Amino acid sequence: MSSTTTLATTTTTETYVEPENVNNVPVIKERLAKIAVTAGKPFNNIVPLDIFYITEDGTNLKLELLDKYEKPLEAKSWIQFNAETRNIYGLPLEDAVSKWQFKLRATNSANESVFESLDISVQQHKSYRSVNHEIIIVANLLNEFASNVDWEMRLIKGIDDILGDTQSVLVRDIWYDILDPNLVTFIYTNESLPKDICPETQLNEIIEHLTPNALNNAVSPQISIKSIEVKTIGTCSKPETVKQTAPHVIKNYPPIVRNQVELVNATINQLLVFKVPSDTFYDPEDGTDLKLSLLTYERIELDPKYWLQFDSKTNEFFGVPKFGDAGQREHVLVAEDREG
Repeated sequence: MSSTTTLATTTTTETYVEPENVNNVPVIKERLAKIAVTAGKPFNNIVPLDIFYITEDGTNLKLELLDKYEKPLEAKSWIQFNAETRNIYGLPLEDAVSKWQFKLRATNSANESVFESLDISVQQHKSYRSVNHEIIIVANLLNEFASNVDWEMRLIKGIDDILGDTQSVLVRDIWYDILDPNLVTFIYTNESLPKDICPETQLNEIIEHLTPNALNNAVSPQISIKSIEVKTIGTCSKPETVKQTAPHVIKNYPPIVRNQVELVNATINQLLVFKVPSDTFYDPEDGTDLKLSLLTYERIELDPKYWLQFDSKTNEFFGVPKFGDAGQREHVLVAEDREG
């Protein structure tokens, strides 16, 4: 007897599946170093290429500098960022002396982000209160700059180009005209000059070279220079003499900020009363006898129903903030002399 056995062979076919291209979140390879800058001095700091990395995009990531609340920097901020050159730059003034924290955000092609903290310490210049002169430049901004810092650095570069004395500009203050924000007053001192004596000869040489026409040629067509003058203070101040002469016109100088009013804290549902210190402003003619008023940051009078008000007789901020008023608000404190 015989039997026949049939063998069945089965072939299994496996289908190849292409693996998904997983775009990983950027990672921080190196921590950002803390930065120390000086009030009144412009600074530049390049972000290293290897701070962030991702397998798919390498170091080709979109970078943005944000405030500590991860909000975009405002055009009026003293610090800015150029994403193309990876340059963090700025010009802090005396009112920015403090410790600051910002966030650098890196975003990949899949719109995934990572944040790195940037700590900046703004220090007061060692000779801030021992200057003996101020050079006052009144200018008109003809072009729309991306930020305030951009026109400020453009003007500083123009001064450096004329005098050939780089890194000597120490900015004391910057004013914006209340009615015309494009009309600005730029006040600086030349920190390379002697401070223990009055450098009259050097100051005269500076003004001989730094004329409105020369500076106009250096900063045009973005900026137009209206006037340049030197104001002597400190060791350069000359005693007043009384002369029996015919009446003549005396130039009236505007008040200056001596001690900036810093952050004023208010508590919700509690009465705030803050008196402006008498040495906040100073006027060469009127001293501290000035008329003070408070405006919004846009130079508009405060709404009578707004929670914060200002008493010009006592020079006091007062008001009771409610829950809807939480957060930081910026205002402009204006000092006006007798000549207006």
